This record gives sequence, structure tokens and C-alpha cells, in this order.
Amino acid sequence: MNDQTTQNQDVFPQVRIKSPVMEAWLNSLADIAVSLRLQKQLKIVDMEQDHAFVEESGNLTMATTVDGEPVRMVVPESMWSFCGH
Repeated sequence: MNDQTTQNQDVFPQVRIKSPVMEAWLNSLADIAVSLRLQKQLKIVDMEQDHAFVEESGNLTMATTVDGEPVRMVVPESMWSFCGH
């Protein structure tokens, strides 16, 4: 497990997430944004900055909100690392 940080501390700027996972994350956020835009008849939806938290299991949870709707993705320990490692 990557135990250089504590649980509940935002580590997003300190981690490197493998490309396929980041692509899936970004595609999911785009799909959710389009869906909410159409559903709520909006021209623009707000997205918060991404956050990432290390779970006790070693997995990483990425989280944000899209127009107030919470979005989370769990990244297995094998698909991410701390920068520089």
C-alpha cells in the first residue's frame, strides 16, 4: 500500500494515475456533464476540482461534483502511484 499520506487527505496533486484510468475518468465526467446539461436544459454545468483520497485498502478514490452531483471512482492500487515512485 502507498502509505505516505493519511486517509481523508487530498493527494490528487501528488499522485500519478495510469492513462486508461484517467481517460475513463475524464470520459465519465464528460458524459455526466452532457447528460445533466440536457436533463436540466443548461448551457453550462459547473465542475469542482478533482480530489483524490487513499483508502485503507491502498485503493485511491477520485471525487468531484458535476453541477452539484457527486461523482466518485475507485482506482485499484495497481493503477496509481505517488509521483516520483
